[in-house]
Amino acid sequence: MKVWHLISNRWNSAISEYALSAACAMKLAGAETLITPLQSSPIETRFIDQEFSVESVDHFGLDKYGRLFALSKKFNPDIIFTYGGPETTAAMFLKTGRKLIRFYGQRADGLGITRQFFGRLGHFHVDRLIAPSQFVGKPLRGITGGEVDVVPLGCDQKKFSFID
Repeated sequence: MKVWHLISNRWNSAISEYALSAACAMKLAGAETLITPLQSSPIETRFIDQEFSVESVDHFGLDKYGRLFALSKKFNPDIIFTYGGPETTAAMFLKTGRKLIRFYGQRADGLGITRQFFGRLGHFHVDRLIAPSQFVGKPLRGITGGEVDVVPLGCDQKKFSFID
């Protein structure tokens, strides 16, 4: 299986940590993985340090779609993971025949009719939303109108251990 992670985070954050953890878990499971982060971002450095295949972009705007199409054609992923709005929009045009999974790491409270409409419009092409907790995931059901999978962030057991 080939998995392509697109991440537009400009700083280290819980979302960046989740992207790294997800990519490491998939790599351990045998997935061939390509990472497309923002150039010169802290998460780019962390992915390179973890010896991932990395093809960075300076942003995910319309003028980068040609490069993203070329990467998509060359790598030919089975699944595309996104972690923010700009890359989720870009993935709408890259999805053809692929599964698109969006990690949503921020709680979306106060989803009125307008927010639900625009949330659904922005995610109609997404096959599955993933949230790190029920607290974050429950309000997202108003965006998708469907299921949201909750997958908590894992811990690197080389760095952390459980206390009995």
